[in-house]
Amino acid sequence: MSYSILIEDRARKYLKKLTLPERRRLARLIDSLASNPRPAACEAIETGKKNPTLYRIRSGRHRIVYLIKDDQLLVLVVRIANRRDVYRELIELARRYRP
Repeated sequence: MSYSILIEDRARKYLKKLTLPERRRLARLIDSLASNPRPAACEAIETGKKNPTLYRIRSGRHRIVYLIKDDQLLVLVVRIANRRDVYRELIELARRYRP
């Protein structure tokens, strides 16, 4: 069972700004989510009772924040950012993807 991966425009734009080695490292990590969307290195992020659970993976100084839709076999990468910036808007991201 393999999940599809969708990357939001904002996350894709951030990827394009990175150096080639960083981009490749993050791309490999994102691709690996298709076969295992909840690897041991991921951490669930609590964003409130009514909001969906977001997950994050660390990769150096970057964080990949994503949402898993098990009923659609989909991993939606909603944000890739520097670690100091990504947590500032988590609640807003969770509200945006509320079912």
